[in-house]
Amino acid sequence: MMRKASVLLLLFAAVCGSTLRPGFTYYNEPKTWSEAQTFCREHHSDLATIRAGEELEGSFHNDVWIGLFKNTKDSEWKWSETDEIANFTNWAFGQPKLNDDKCVVMFKHNHKWNDKRCDSKFSFLCSDESLVKERKTWDQALRHCRLLEAENPNEPVDLTWNYRYDLASVRTEDDRAYARPRAGEASTDQVWTGLRFLAGQWFWTGDGEAVQDVDEEMQCGRTQRFCGVLVKNSTKRYETEDCSKKLNFLCYRKP
Repeated sequence: MMRKASVLLLLFAAVCGSTLRPGFTYYNEPKTWSEAQTFCREHHSDLATIRAGEELEGSFHNDVWIGLFKNTKDSEWKWSETDEIANFTNWAFGQPKLNDDKCVVMFKHNHKWNDKRCDSKFSFLCSDESLVKERKTWDQALRHCRLLEAENPNEPVDLTWNYRYDLASVRTEDDRAYARPRAGEASTDQVWTGLRFLAGQWFWTGDGEAVQDVDEEMQCGRTQRFCGVLVKNSTKRYETEDCSKKLNFLCYRKP
């Protein structure tokens, strides 16, 4: 049986007041890098991506696979989750080695990195990252987030009380400061958030909290765009779009 760590490893960014910080889930079950990647993509977002300026807090019992890899001996290191070249690295002394090791392990004691053969078996970290680069309508995006993981694995995940993830509630300046760089990585110019207009009221789907400070166009449903988005290169607090449009979206793990 897969042994999942009881502690959620939070990734603390400089934006420490945001509830949208991604988490890592540690699995103490040795797998090859490819096996770990497949598992994380099925049950979370992907193998863990580590960004500059972010610090892991927490502990795990063994060295772990992260999402860094390269295709050939001479190619550049990139992240499994985004397929982007790694601009930040945290190699241990003397690493990486100039050999055929193409996958990366993070040491349990100091979180430094070491390249390894991809068919080696290690425990692993899955990322609960927020941006999903799939194009879905708002309702499809909401369902995608809510089906990621159940609070109680013995009950259906789509019960209203049993989903651990939701479309992101981007309430505060800290939330927006965290979410906008993620939205900037999207393949669409807008990304869905959890903001929704129903029954004459704007609210966040994560907890049903009403939103009062909307602009005049959004009041009383004057706009025909009833779902919330973040727009690339925009600084507005709230923006809306036709809910049937297909966009990337932001999920978050509920506190």
